[in-house]
Amino acid sequence: MVILPLFFFLGLVVWQLVLAGLAVVDTQAAVRDALRVGSTSGDEKKAIKEGKASFGSPKGYSLKKLTVDIKGEEVVVKAISKIPIIFMDSSPFTYQTKSEAPLLAQPVFAQADEVAPTMAKPLGTFTLTAYTAGPESTGKSPGDPGFGITASGARVAEGVTIAVDPKVIPIGSRVYIEGIGYRTAQDTGGAIKGNRIDVYMDSVNQARIFGVKKGVRVMLVN
Repeated sequence: MVILPLFFFLGLVVWQLVLAGLAVVDTQAAVRDALRVGSTSGDEKKAIKEGKASFGSPKGYSLKKLTVDIKGEEVVVKAISKIPIIFMDSSPFTYQTKSEAPLLAQPVFAQADEVAPTMAKPLGTFTLTAYTAGPESTGKSPGDPGFGITASGARVAEGVTIAVDPKVIPIGSRVYIEGIGYRTAQDTGGAIKGNRIDVYMDSVNQARIFGVKKGVRVMLVN
């Protein structure tokens, strides 16, 4: 009888189509969420992690590759999923997709509860820039000796670390920067001279968006 084998074959074909459809939906979800996180945070690693979480655990198909590339003001996410062909002994089918969005990430500014201190010494106005621990700012990469370590010996931390001219702001001092909030002078830099402060940020893109801010008032807290 050929009826049973025919029904069996048709069942495999239907299941193959269902499997491919589910893989496409999960892959698109991974790209969508990675793009959302990448465009709002400017953090490639965080975006990839979110995308993989949205794809979920293996279900008969797998996410072969997910990349998030942030260049300038644009975020590009690409994904490739692998879908096995269940009724043939051949190479898996691959589904590829790509999506783009503008970078919306904004630098970290003062929280609502970070009000200016009433008892603090005005230091005048400063020019602010931003830097990261990576090669773009320090010439060092993860794994290099001293990577992520400030002049004070502390590890860099977003929302905490700033680089200063120690002749103007002593290392270890806590300051209040208008529009930014409280920071601690932990680092120095060859180009950080006089009334200039470099604000540490984890993301290269956030540092680029931050740009240069002039005429910012700074107060010495302690």
